[in-house]
Amino acid sequence: MRALLILANSLVVILLLLVGLIPHVDPRHWWPLGFLALGFPWLLLLTLLFLLFWLIRRRYRWTLISLVGIILSLGPIRAFMSFHIDTHAGDPKPANMLKVMSWNVHLFNFFDNKKNPTVKQDMIELIHKEDPDIACFQEFFFCDTLAHPYSIQSFRHALGFPYYAVAYEWYADSRYNNTIYHYGVIIFSKYPILQQTNIIGKERKYNDVFEYADIVTPLDTFRVFNVHLQSLHFDKRDYAFLDNPSLSEGDSAKRQSRNILGKIKSGLLRRADQADVVHEVIEHSPNPVIVCGDFNDVPNSYAYATIHDGLKDAFREKGSGWSRTFSQISPTLRIDYILFDPSYNAFQYSCTPRVLSDHFPITATIYDPGNENPEEDHLPVK
Repeated sequence: MRALLILANSLVVILLLLVGLIPHVDPRHWWPLGFLALGFPWLLLLTLLFLLFWLIRRRYRWTLISLVGIILSLGPIRAFMSFHIDTHAGDPKPANMLKVMSWNVHLFNFFDNKKNPTVKQDMIELIHKEDPDIACFQEFFFCDTLAHPYSIQSFRHALGFPYYAVAYEWYADSRYNNTIYHYGVIIFSKYPILQQTNIIGKERKYNDVFEYADIVTPLDTFRVFNVHLQSLHFDKRDYAFLDNPSLSEGDSAKRQSRNILGKIKSGLLRRADQADVVHEVIEHSPNPVIVCGDFNDVPNSYAYATIHDGLKDAFREKGSGWSRTFSQISPTLRIDYILFDPSYNAFQYSCTPRVLSDHFPITATIYDPGNENPEEDHLPVK
């Protein structure tokens, strides 16, 4: 029995250590490794349980298996969890700072608006409460009819942003009730936008258009990226199976499993392509950058590591816990990010766990470290 436990402990630790390789292994060369990133929290939990088991049994030499695994996995652990205590949550934003929001707004509840008519307004009120200087939204759904409640002009008026930059996938346009709607990403800003550039992928599929805009803020002129990487395209049957696999049996369960694994594989490969494109554009930016987006991938992934390269992650700088940003599948999923130029520091990071979209909104406030006491700056931005 002891030999089996030692073997199981060793196997779990080996898998845990393999997660540390994932950011450095291109999934287009070996995609199976990418699956492990999704299981990292559970591998870490099992490693800790084995450690506790050996301690209780006073088999101290076998605790070394888990201890070595944990020590060698500090990098992936730090990407997954943050241990800061946010003492500034809810505080007004000092004037020398810039507050940024990223949120996959899931069409602002367009298709369920009749069933849940208050959700859109609740989302708008939440954005008002957060009061960001720059807001990046993914899965933004809008039409060109000026007076329509889902027009950009209506959102500008409701949210109070004078400037915006939008990018949409014209090949994904939809027609409802004789009105054409566009699907894409949008940047709203309180500050002037100098220029905007759209980055359109080769495959002309959903989640294949990104944008950046040069925005003149009191802090600096930033190149702000709004990124929405390839999603898994899970449908209701996929989510139901993941929530309760026992609902399917035999061949049905096998088909459903293969379908889900195929979608995960396809997403891994497509996001690798997209991440390389985004990283290259970031590398050539003449201005300090801020990257907001729904990466549809976890922190211990190739896509995240590629885009994060050379940047700071607001969560890792000022977050706490594991900051779940997706409301389904697993309580550990952080797939939405705010990254920024390393010459700036994070003052605050927060995630608001309200189920208004399938994603939770995240915000970060950054400042110039040349100001040594940002808390003492006296005039909040209105």
